[in-house]
Amino acid sequence: MLDGFRPISITSGLPTMTLTKNGIGFNKSAILKIDGPKYVRVLLNSEKNMVAICPCREDDDYATPFAKDGRKTVNVRWNSKDFTSTTASMMKWDGSTRGKKVTGQYYPDEDTLVFDMNNAVDLDGSDDD
Repeated sequence: MLDGFRPISITSGLPTMTLTKNGIGFNKSAILKIDGPKYVRVLLNSEKNMVAICPCREDDDYATPFAKDGRKTVNVRWNSKDFTSTTASMMKWDGSTRGKKVTGQYYPDEDTLVFDMNNAVDLDGSDDD
Protein backbone atom coordinates (compact mmCIF):
# COMPACT_ATOMS: atom_id res chain seq x y z
CA MET A 1 0.00 0.00 0.00
CA LEU A 2 2.86 2.43 0.70
CA ASP A 3 4.68 1.89 -2.61
CA GLY A 4 5.89 5.23 -3.92
CA PHE A 5 5.80 6.91 -0.50
CA ARG A 6 8.93 8.12 1.25
CA PRO A 7 9.45 9.59 4.71
CA ILE A 8 10.04 13.32 4.99
CA SER A 9 11.21 15.62 7.77
CA ILE A 10 8.74 18.31 8.80
CA THR A 11 10.18 21.69 9.78
CA SER A 12 8.67 25.07 10.33
CA GLY A 13 9.40 27.65 7.69
CA LEU A 14 10.54 27.59 4.11
CA PRO A 15 14.05 26.82 2.87
CA THR A 16 15.99 30.08 3.06
CA MET A 17 19.41 31.52 2.50
CA THR A 18 20.43 34.57 4.54
CA LEU A 19 23.18 37.07 3.97
CA THR A 20 24.77 39.23 6.65
CA LYS A 21 28.03 41.17 6.77
CA ASN A 22 29.68 38.09 8.25
CA GLY A 23 28.58 35.43 5.79
CA ILE A 24 25.87 33.34 4.21
CA GLY A 25 23.64 30.85 6.00
CA PHE A 26 21.12 28.17 5.11
CA ASN A 27 18.34 27.23 7.52
CA LYS A 28 17.29 23.73 8.56
CA SER A 29 14.51 23.58 5.95
CA ALA A 30 17.03 24.24 3.17
CA ILE A 31 19.37 21.56 4.52
CA LEU A 32 16.58 19.00 4.79
CA LYS A 33 15.27 19.74 1.27
CA ILE A 34 18.49 18.38 -0.20
CA ASP A 35 18.86 15.72 2.51
CA GLY A 36 21.77 17.20 4.48
CA PRO A 37 24.67 16.35 2.17
CA LYS A 38 28.27 16.63 3.33
CA TYR A 39 29.15 18.49 0.11
CA VAL A 40 27.30 20.69 -2.36
CA ARG A 41 28.12 22.26 -5.68
CA VAL A 42 27.37 25.99 -5.75
CA LEU A 43 26.17 27.38 -9.07
CA LEU A 44 25.77 31.06 -9.98
CA ASN A 45 23.70 32.63 -12.73
CA SER A 46 24.85 36.25 -12.72
CA GLU A 47 22.56 37.20 -15.63
CA LYS A 48 19.45 36.17 -13.67
CA ASN A 49 20.88 36.88 -10.19
CA MET A 50 20.41 33.33 -8.96
CA VAL A 51 22.34 30.93 -6.74
CA ALA A 52 21.77 27.18 -6.78
CA ILE A 53 23.07 24.44 -4.51
CA CYS A 54 22.92 20.72 -5.17
CA PRO A 55 24.46 17.72 -3.43
CA CYS A 56 27.68 16.36 -4.87
CA ARG A 57 30.43 13.93 -4.01
CA GLU A 58 33.55 14.94 -2.13
CA ASP A 59 35.69 14.28 -5.20
CA ASP A 60 33.68 16.71 -7.37
CA ASP A 61 35.98 19.49 -8.63
CA TYR A 62 33.60 22.09 -7.17
CA ALA A 63 32.65 20.33 -3.92
CA THR A 64 31.99 22.75 -1.06
CA PRO A 65 31.59 21.42 2.50
CA PHE A 66 27.98 21.70 3.65
CA ALA A 67 26.40 19.69 6.49
CA LYS A 68 29.04 18.41 8.91
CA ASP A 69 29.33 14.64 8.76
CA GLY A 70 26.23 14.57 6.54
CA ARG A 71 24.01 15.31 9.54
CA LYS A 72 20.82 17.30 9.14
CA THR A 73 22.16 20.15 11.24
CA VAL A 74 20.16 23.18 12.34
CA ASN A 75 21.94 25.47 9.90
CA VAL A 76 24.98 25.83 7.66
CA ARG A 77 27.14 28.96 7.65
CA TRP A 78 29.77 30.02 5.10
CA ASN A 79 32.12 32.89 5.92
CA SER A 80 33.67 33.29 2.47
CA LYS A 81 34.23 37.03 1.89
CA ASP A 82 34.35 36.56 -1.90
CA PHE A 83 31.10 34.58 -2.08
CA THR A 84 29.42 36.94 0.40
CA SER A 85 30.44 39.95 -1.69
CA THR A 86 29.31 38.33 -4.94
CA THR A 87 25.96 37.36 -3.45
CA ALA A 88 25.46 40.78 -1.83
CA SER A 89 25.96 42.37 -5.22
CA MET A 90 23.36 40.04 -6.75
CA MET A 91 20.94 40.97 -3.96
CA LYS A 92 21.73 44.67 -4.47
CA TRP A 93 22.67 44.87 -0.79
CA ASP A 94 25.26 47.38 0.39
CA GLY A 95 25.61 46.11 3.96
CA SER A 96 23.78 49.05 5.53
CA THR A 97 20.84 47.01 6.82
CA ARG A 98 20.67 43.92 9.06
CA GLY A 99 20.94 41.54 6.15
CA LYS A 100 18.89 39.86 3.44
CA LYS A 101 16.91 36.65 3.19
CA VAL A 102 15.67 34.79 0.13
CA THR A 103 13.44 31.73 -0.08
CA GLY A 104 14.65 28.82 -2.18
CA GLN A 105 12.71 26.85 -4.76
CA TYR A 106 13.39 23.10 -4.72
CA TYR A 107 13.60 21.19 -8.01
CA PRO A 108 13.36 17.48 -7.14
CA ASP A 109 14.30 16.20 -10.62
CA GLU A 110 17.70 17.88 -10.23
CA ASP A 111 17.81 17.64 -6.40
CA THR A 112 18.65 21.34 -6.44
CA LEU A 113 17.65 24.41 -4.44
CA VAL A 114 17.57 27.67 -6.41
CA PHE A 115 17.60 31.07 -4.73
CA ASP A 116 16.43 34.03 -6.84
CA MET A 117 18.28 37.04 -5.42
CA ASN A 118 15.79 39.37 -7.09
CA ASN A 119 13.29 38.23 -4.43
CA ALA A 120 15.53 38.91 -1.41
CA VAL A 121 13.93 40.78 1.48
CA ASP A 122 15.42 42.63 4.43
CA LEU A 123 15.94 40.57 7.58
CA ASP A 124 13.63 41.87 10.28
CA GLY A 125 15.43 40.32 13.22
CA SER A 126 12.74 37.70 13.90
CA ASP A 127 13.56 34.02 13.85
CA ASP A 128 10.63 32.78 11.77
CA ASP A 129 12.47 30.47 9.43
